[in-house]
Amino acid sequence: MTDYGICSYTVIQFCGYLLQLLPMLFLLYVPCRQELLRFPKSRILLCLSLFFALMSALSAVFLSVLVWQGADVTAVRWAANILFLADIVAGTVVYFNSFRVKAGGTVFFYTVVLEYGIILYILNEIWTRFVPVVSEKYAPYDIVTLLVYAVCTAVTYPAIYRSFIRFKERKLWEVSRRNLRMITACAAIIVILTVVALQMEVGLRGLHSSMTEKIYESILLGCILLANVISYVIYFFCMVLEQEREKMASRASAYEMQYASVREGMDRERRMHHNLRHHFRTLGVLAADGQNEELQEYIRSYMKELDDFELRKVSGNPIIDSVLSYYIQQAEEAEINVTCDIQVRGDYLFDIKDMTVLIGNAMENALKASAGCAEGVGYIRFVMKQYRRSILIKIENKVCPGNIVGNLKKKRSERSYGLDSIELITEKYEGSMEAWQEGDVFILRVVLNMPDGREKGSDKG
Repeated sequence: MTDYGICSYTVIQFCGYLLQLLPMLFLLYVPCRQELLRFPKSRILLCLSLFFALMSALSAVFLSVLVWQGADVTAVRWAANILFLADIVAGTVVYFNSFRVKAGGTVFFYTVVLEYGIILYILNEIWTRFVPVVSEKYAPYDIVTLLVYAVCTAVTYPAIYRSFIRFKERKLWEVSRRNLRMITACAAIIVILTVVALQMEVGLRGLHSSMTEKIYESILLGCILLANVISYVIYFFCMVLEQEREKMASRASAYEMQYASVREGMDRERRMHHNLRHHFRTLGVLAADGQNEELQEYIRSYMKELDDFELRKVSGNPIIDSVLSYYIQQAEEAEINVTCDIQVRGDYLFDIKDMTVLIGNAMENALKASAGCAEGVGYIRFVMKQYRRSILIKIENKVCPGNIVGNLKKKRSERSYGLDSIELITEKYEGSMEAWQEGDVFILRVVLNMPDGREKGSDKG
C-alpha cells in the first residue's frame, strides 16, 4: 500500500470509529438529570468526545502500522475489535462514575445504547452482503461502510433520541425497583444473546458464499434486529403501564383516605345531632338545680366540641359540605379567598366517592394555580347548581405567575391537575367537561346527568 493509501486508510478508520462511538455517547446522557451528575453534562460530553477522538486517532494509526507491516486482514480485524472494546470499556467506566448518587435506570439505558450500536452494526452487515467490498485491505472500515453507518445513524438517531426524551419527561425510571431490575436484566441478556448470535453468524458466513446463502443470512440478521427492536418497544410500554398502575394505585389510596376523612366528618355530625337531646336533658337538670357554674362550664365545653367538629354549611347538602369544607380550610390557610354559590337539594344523595374525586381534583387544581399570589389576590369561585337531573359545576380561579394549568388538548395520560380523573367522572354520568384559560383566570365547567331516584327515602337511592 502506497503512502497515499496509508493516509487514506488512516482517515477512513478514524472516521469509522467516530461514527460508531459518538452516536452512542450522546445517547447515553440524554435521559440523565443534571442534579444526579458530578459535573455539568456538557462538560462530560465534551471531555468524552475529545477522549474518543484521541483514541480513534491512535487506533487508526495503530491499524495503519499493522497494514504497512503486511499484517493479514484477520489480524487487523482482531486488533480493531480489541481497540473498539477498549473504548467501550473506558466509556463505561466514566459513565457509571459520573453519577454523584445512585440513579434508577442507568444500567437499563446503558444496555439500550449498546443495543443501538449493535443494530447499526447489523444494518451494515446486511448491506455489505450485497455490495462488493472496495478492498479487503480497508478493514474493518471502508468507504461503503462509512456511508452505511452515516445513513443508518441519520435515519434512526432522531427516533431513538425522541424516545429517550419522552422517557425522561415521563420519568419512567420511577417504576418499582423490582420491575426495573427485571427489565434491565432482560435487556442485558438480549445484548449478550445478540452478540453470541452474531458471532455464530460470522462463523457461518465463512462456510458459504452463494447469493442464496447471503439472502438467508440477511434474513436471519433482519429477524435478530426486529426481535431486538420489538423487545425494547415492549419494555418501554411495560414501564409506561407500570408507572400508570403505580400512579393510579397512589391516587386511589389518596382518594380512599380523603373519602374516609369525609365519612368520619359526616359520622361525627350525625353523632352530634343524635346527642343533642342528651345535652338538652343535662342542661335542663343543671338549670333546674340552680347549678349555674356547672351549667356555664358545660355550655363552654359543648361549644368547644361543636367548634371542633361542626362542618361548614355552604350548601345544606351534607355530602357536598363534607367534601368542600376540607378545601375551604386549605384555601383559608393559604390566604386564598373562596366564594361559594351552591343551589342543590339538601336531601339529594350524591355518590360521595365520585364527588370526592370530582370536587377534590377541581379544588386542588384551583388551589395549586392560585398558590403563591400576593395576599388577597388569589381567589376561587365555586358555583354548583341543580336543574332537575342535571348538575352544573363551574369553578373560576386566579392563575398566579409561574403556575401551570391543565390543557384539554393533551392526551389524557399527559394532562396535569387531575383533569383526566374529572373527565372520567363526567363520562360516568354521561356529562361533559370544558376547561380553558382567559388571561390569568382558569375556568372549569362540568355538567353531570344524575340518575333518577337519588333523594332520601328513594328505593333507588
